[in-house]
Amino acid sequence: MPFERRPLQGLLKNSEIYVDSLVYQRLVWGAVIGTICAMFFATTPLLENFELGFLEWQYQMANSLNKISGRIPESKEIAIVAFDDASQFDLGIARFNDEQSQNALAKVLATIERTKPTLVAVDLDLRGHASSLLADTLARTNNIVIGLFGAFDASSGLPAAEFLNNAAELGLCELPREINGLVCRLPITASRSDLQMNMDSGRATHIPSFAEAVIDLHRRIAGVGPASRFMQKSTNQVLYINFNQVEYPVISFKDILNENFNPQLLQDKVVLLGSTLTTRQDELSRFRTPLAHSVPEIVIQADAVSSLLNNATIASVSTHISYLLLLLSGAALGALLAFLPLLWRSTVFVLTLAASAMVAQVVFQNFYLALPWVPFAAIVISTFVLSTFIYLDTDLRRRNLELAAAREAMQRRAEEERRRIAEDLHDETLPALSSCARLADNLSEEMPESTLPKEIRTKLDETLSEMRRIINDLHPSVLETMGFAPALENLVSILSHEAAISSQFVGEDSFDYSRLPEFKKLQAYRIVQEALHNICKHSKASEAKVSLRANHSELIIEVADNGIGMKKSNLEKPNLDTISSPELPQSNSGHGLVNIRQRAQLIGARVEWSRPRQYKTGCLLRLTIPLTSQADTEI
Repeated sequence: MPFERRPLQGLLKNSEIYVDSLVYQRLVWGAVIGTICAMFFATTPLLENFELGFLEWQYQMANSLNKISGRIPESKEIAIVAFDDASQFDLGIARFNDEQSQNALAKVLATIERTKPTLVAVDLDLRGHASSLLADTLARTNNIVIGLFGAFDASSGLPAAEFLNNAAELGLCELPREINGLVCRLPITASRSDLQMNMDSGRATHIPSFAEAVIDLHRRIAGVGPASRFMQKSTNQVLYINFNQVEYPVISFKDILNENFNPQLLQDKVVLLGSTLTTRQDELSRFRTPLAHSVPEIVIQADAVSSLLNNATIASVSTHISYLLLLLSGAALGALLAFLPLLWRSTVFVLTLAASAMVAQVVFQNFYLALPWVPFAAIVISTFVLSTFIYLDTDLRRRNLELAAAREAMQRRAEEERRRIAEDLHDETLPALSSCARLADNLSEEMPESTLPKEIRTKLDETLSEMRRIINDLHPSVLETMGFAPALENLVSILSHEAAISSQFVGEDSFDYSRLPEFKKLQAYRIVQEALHNICKHSKASEAKVSLRANHSELIIEVADNGIGMKKSNLEKPNLDTISSPELPQSNSGHGLVNIRQRAQLIGARVEWSRPRQYKTGCLLRLTIPLTSQADTEI
């Protein structure tokens, strides 16, 4: 939206007109810039790593605050049976792919079952043909979830219980891992679209993940709990594991086989049986959480199950809602930051970032909701920078208009002073000089033999003529008595008479000059007067022409001559006017051009210099005056 040009007369009479326009422009342009920034940062993938980094910071901050409030609690719902280094070396088991290792697993499962856990979740690499002991153990239980990285080949003896068929893709691979190895998000869809299972109703149902399979079985055993696939309510909403730094009771795999094992450690708990082997630091596939590096896979699974079991997953704002919120916040912040002064803008900028980070942390820690803070911060920073340019631009134009208003006021006072001086000269000085002239005539009659009275009379006549010229220059009454076009024509006649330059005037007969305010008429008259004075004094021209033409929105005045032209360097001065000129010949120029530019600025006109087409040499001054309605021109 272009900057609105309002008549300076209206500015002087009612300054709030301009203030309202300025505020409106700042608010509108700020809102537009903020909306554009929001549209960009809400959809760009450039901020994904920064958003993940901020999420990790939120986890760490929440963990630090929890540590301040008290010791880290121990989970009363989940226990881990760890297939660790000691179990591997002491029992001589590397993989559960032979009868010996599978029989050991069967004994461990049977021992765990005797402790009466809520359910058992096995997350181990099971391969080969299932041993008869393992098959019998699984057949006697109905509370086991098995996530198979491998598969039991030709294991027809295994029960076809739910969560056992087609479970080859369940496990940690369902938890999305970022490029830097950080695991935060819970699974939303399974790796294989054909991953299905047989439910009690015989209906084929999709299993999204190992953690959800555990929660589904827990819900049906305990009779309460979250729905098994509640995470899929919103397909464009990401859920994050809640790493709330809970200590899980950990029992070694080999300790389960010990006769002194305490069964109460696993009673009424969800038992996760998985590997906790030490992860090598140089292993590319290692996982980490926001709170630790090289985290065992079974611990991450325990965090995922705990988040789902307690309905404490960190939910993200859905894509559509976050996009709408960012658009609204971008528009509001853009408008606000473009409106506020520089000092207040900086204060609001810093406070907004700090307050939004605190709000995001409180919402994250207490309401389990991850707000899109990084795109919001990017919007705040970008709108702060861009709205500063908007504010400076509008402030500069405001100051320019204030300066123009001050110039107009000074020019008006100068014109009023010229009018007063002209009236004083006309009413007092001219009659006094005329009286002196009559006295000179009387003295000439009394002293016929002397030439002095005649010389006095001649000097007085010259003085009276010069005085009338000065009075006309101070206040051109011809504008009031004859009108605008005749006044310009009178200037052309004076040029032709006094400078012996062949002059021509071409007017616009059909134009209603009452549409032109009196102040604009006076300044245009002064500009033409100054241009003709320059032609008379500097141009060495033999011909000159003044022409007027008008359209529905502009009045164009052209002053042309066939003189030697002007120096191009005289026209290349910093101002608000457009100066388009080819290579112009050399000539002298004083303060006349400055006066012409300043008077054109006062009335919002555009002045241009170029070479006239009708002459081979010379200069053309084109003055373009915008026309306004009568209502806008009232003083």
